[in-house]
Amino acid sequence: MNLSEAKNVDGDGSAGTVVKHSYLMAGVPFPVTTRVVENTPTGSGGKHVRIEFEGPLKGWQTWDYEPESHGTKVSVEIEYNVPGAAIGKFADRVLVERLQERAREHTLENLKLMAESGAD
Repeated sequence: MNLSEAKNVDGDGSAGTVVKHSYLMAGVPFPVTTRVVENTPTGSGGKHVRIEFEGPLKGWQTWDYEPESHGTKVSVEIEYNVPGAAIGKFADRVLVERLQERAREHTLENLKLMAESGAD
């Protein structure tokens, strides 16, 4: 699954922010609305973010960022439904899980690149 660029953002990233975008799965775009439910600092200088999304894909994600020696430890938890009727027989749950894992890895690589470019 690939997340598209936001079509509309209402808010500044704090709790209550609403983003309209889409996921591309098996070549099919699925429009979703994402809401930031929590965006709070942790006691150790990190951040906890929880988002919920709805549309043909429904679910939630939590992202925890914690400073760690020479970097940041990122923990991600994701729960979502697989719209079987929407993607038909082309993709089964195993395929979707593999695509999701690849998308998570790609997201973390991009976050790392952004963080490192900001350090210059």
